[in-house]
Amino acid sequence: MTAGVVAAATPGDVRVRDALRRAMIARIATVSAGGWPLIMPLYFVVLDGRIYMNNAATSPTVRNIAVNPGVLVLLQVREGEVVRVRGTAQYLRDAVTMKRVTRASIPKYMLRPRALWFWLRNLTRIGTRSQYTRERPDTGMIEVTPESYAVDPA
Repeated sequence: MTAGVVAAATPGDVRVRDALRRAMIARIATVSAGGWPLIMPLYFVVLDGRIYMNNAATSPTVRNIAVNPGVLVLLQVREGEVVRVRGTAQYLRDAVTMKRVTRASIPKYMLRPRALWFWLRNLTRIGTRSQYTRERPDTGMIEVTPESYAVDPA
């Protein structure tokens, strides 16, 4: 493969599986009604082959998805290697999905060694975040249904 060439991949590709499992941040690219691009870094989890990210209904990302549901999700685990996931997004606010996503995020973001250090260091903020989520009525999930995968080589 030549540098800079993007290679098509499948969900079973080891690089795709590794990125979906190990990457801590997903960058979701959306386009506004006026054609302006927006890339937003968000925490994410994968459930049943779909990518879920927390976000508020009033965020620019969610507003963009409402007018143009086609998105690109970028995941990076190793320097120079980026996994691209092209898909269709929708915004969900149902309690069942939100609970499943929250439960799935615990092992990923709270039970890893580095994550445990982060949470201990920011212990005073955890209660504030939980309170914020409970009190904010516009909290929901972006659900991305993947349509294709590609890998930028390392």
